[in-house]
Amino acid sequence: QLKRLMVEQELKNNPELANESWDRFLPTFKKMKRNNTTSKKLRNGMTVQQIKKDSLKKKRKQGNKYTPWPPAPVPSKIDIALESGAY
Repeated sequence: QLKRLMVEQELKNNPELANESWDRFLPTFKKMKRNNTTSKKLRNGMTVQQIKKDSLKKKRKQGNKYTPWPPAPVPSKIDIALESGAY
Protein backbone atom coordinates (compact mmCIF):
# COMPACT_ATOMS: atom_id res chain seq x y z
CA GLN A 1 0.00 0.00 0.00
CA LEU A 2 2.94 2.28 0.60
CA LYS A 3 4.13 1.73 -2.95
CA ARG A 4 0.66 2.66 -4.21
CA LEU A 5 0.79 5.96 -2.29
CA MET A 6 4.23 6.73 -3.67
CA VAL A 7 3.06 6.11 -7.26
CA GLU A 8 -0.01 8.32 -6.72
CA GLN A 9 2.21 11.09 -5.44
CA GLU A 10 4.41 10.89 -8.55
CA LEU A 11 1.35 10.89 -10.83
CA LYS A 12 -0.06 14.00 -9.15
CA ASN A 13 3.13 15.86 -10.02
CA ASN A 14 2.91 14.87 -13.70
CA PRO A 15 0.61 17.38 -15.55
CA GLU A 16 0.26 15.15 -18.63
CA LEU A 17 -1.43 12.36 -16.65
CA ALA A 18 -3.62 14.58 -14.46
CA ASN A 19 -6.79 13.95 -16.52
CA GLU A 20 -6.18 10.26 -17.30
CA SER A 21 -7.01 7.14 -15.32
CA TRP A 22 -4.16 5.99 -13.10
CA ASP A 23 -5.33 2.38 -12.80
CA ARG A 24 -2.72 1.09 -15.22
CA PHE A 25 0.09 2.59 -13.13
CA LEU A 26 -1.13 1.60 -9.66
CA PRO A 27 -0.16 -1.84 -8.33
CA THR A 28 -2.86 -4.29 -7.32
CA PHE A 29 -2.25 -6.70 -4.46
CA LYS A 30 -3.92 -10.04 -3.90
CA LYS A 31 -5.06 -10.97 -0.44
CA MET A 32 -2.89 -13.57 1.27
CA LYS A 33 -4.60 -16.84 2.18
CA ARG A 34 -4.06 -18.01 5.70
CA ASN A 35 -3.36 -21.55 6.73
CA ASN A 36 -6.67 -23.09 7.84
CA THR A 37 -5.20 -24.92 10.84
CA THR A 38 -3.82 -21.79 12.47
CA SER A 39 -6.95 -19.78 11.82
CA LYS A 40 -9.11 -22.50 13.44
CA LYS A 41 -6.94 -22.55 16.53
CA LEU A 42 -7.04 -18.79 16.85
CA ARG A 43 -10.83 -18.86 16.62
CA ASN A 44 -10.97 -21.34 19.50
CA GLY A 45 -9.37 -18.75 21.76
CA MET A 46 -5.95 -20.36 22.08
CA THR A 47 -2.97 -18.15 22.77
CA VAL A 48 0.22 -18.26 20.73
CA GLN A 49 2.04 -20.09 23.52
CA GLN A 50 -0.69 -22.74 23.66
CA ILE A 51 -0.40 -23.26 19.91
CA LYS A 52 3.39 -23.68 20.19
CA LYS A 53 2.99 -26.13 23.06
CA ASP A 54 0.44 -28.10 21.05
CA SER A 55 2.75 -28.34 18.03
CA LEU A 56 5.66 -29.48 20.23
CA LYS A 57 3.51 -32.28 21.64
CA LYS A 58 2.68 -33.46 18.14
CA LYS A 59 6.36 -33.45 17.17
CA ARG A 60 7.28 -35.49 20.26
CA LYS A 61 4.63 -38.09 19.52
CA GLN A 62 5.93 -38.56 15.99
CA GLY A 63 9.54 -39.12 17.04
CA ASN A 64 11.11 -42.40 18.17
CA LYS A 65 11.28 -43.32 21.82
CA TYR A 66 14.39 -42.24 23.69
CA THR A 67 17.07 -44.88 24.24
CA PRO A 68 20.15 -44.13 26.33
CA TRP A 69 22.38 -46.41 24.21
CA PRO A 70 23.71 -45.48 20.78
CA PRO A 71 22.95 -47.74 17.80
CA ALA A 72 25.25 -50.67 17.11
CA PRO A 73 28.23 -49.76 14.91
CA VAL A 74 28.15 -50.88 11.31
CA PRO A 75 30.86 -53.50 10.67
CA SER A 76 33.67 -52.33 8.42
CA LYS A 77 34.82 -54.13 5.25
CA ILE A 78 37.76 -55.61 7.14
CA ASP A 79 35.48 -57.00 9.87
CA ILE A 80 33.25 -58.63 7.25
CA ALA A 81 36.32 -60.12 5.53
CA LEU A 82 37.64 -61.48 8.85
CA GLU A 83 34.32 -63.18 9.56
CA SER A 84 34.18 -64.80 6.16
CA GLY A 85 37.83 -65.83 6.33
CA ALA A 86 38.86 -63.99 3.16
CA TYR A 87 41.29 -61.65 4.92
